[in-house]
Amino acid sequence: MSHEEQRSESSGSSMMDEVRIRVPKPNLPDEIKFKAPLPILIPLAALAAIAAIAFSFSRVLLAVPREAAILIAIVMAANILGGFAFAALHPKLSRSQRIELAMVIGYPLLIGIVIAQLGFGAPAEEASAEAGGGTAVGGDAVLVADNLVFDTDSIELAAGKPQTIGLDNQDGSPHNLAIYKNEQAGASQEGALFDGEDVPAGSTTEYEVDPLDAGKLYFQCDIHPSMKGDVVVAGGGSGRSGRDKGGG
Repeated sequence: MSHEEQRSESSGSSMMDEVRIRVPKPNLPDEIKFKAPLPILIPLAALAAIAAIAFSFSRVLLAVPREAAILIAIVMAANILGGFAFAALHPKLSRSQRIELAMVIGYPLLIGIVIAQLGFGAPAEEASAEAGGGTAVGGDAVLVADNLVFDTDSIELAAGKPQTIGLDNQDGSPHNLAIYKNEQAGASQEGALFDGEDVPAGSTTEYEVDPLDAGKLYFQCDIHPSMKGDVVVAGGGSGRSGRDKGGG
C-alpha cells in the first residue's frame, strides 16, 4: 500500500471518528424525567377540572329557586348520561359535532345562570319575608343563614338569664350555632359555651342557651367556620341582632 493510500485511509478513519463523536447520544434519563409525571399530572388535572365544574354548578343551583334547582339538576344529569352514551355509540364524531353535543349537555346550566342573573323567584321570596316579618323563627336574637353566610356578624344577649337564639337556615346545606369564649377557641372547636344541633337545609330552630356572663364572646357555624361573628352579652341587653339594630 502506497503512502498516499495510507494517508487517505487514515484521513477517512479520522473523519469517521469525528462523525461518531459529534453524533448526539439520546439522553434517556431526561426523557424518563419528562414522561414519568404525566400519569400523575393527567389524573390530577382531570380531578381539578371536575372539582371546578362541580363547584360552579353548585353555585348556580344555590342561586336559583329550589324547584328550579331540582329540575336543572335532573335535566343536567340526564343530558350528561345521554350525551356520553351518544358519544360512545358514535366514536367518529367531528369537532363541530362534539361542540354541538357539549352545548346540548350544558344548556340546563346556561338556563340556570340566566335564571340566577335575572333573579326569577326573588320577588316571591321577598313577599314571603315581608309577610312573615323577615323570618319564620323568633328568639332573643335571630340568625339567618343564606349562601354560606349569616345575615349579621354581631348579636346581643342579656347576661345572667336563659336566652333563645333562632336560626333560620335558608341555605342549601346544614348549619349550626356554637358559642365560644373567643375566636381561637372556635378555631379548635373545643370548650364551647354552647353547641347547638345541626339545622338541615331549609329548616329553622330555636336554641335555648343557658345564662352567660357579661362580656364579648364569639359565635360560628362549626360546619362552616367562616360563618362567624361576635356575641355581646350585656346586663339587661335586648338581645337584638345586628340587623335589628340597624333598623332592618
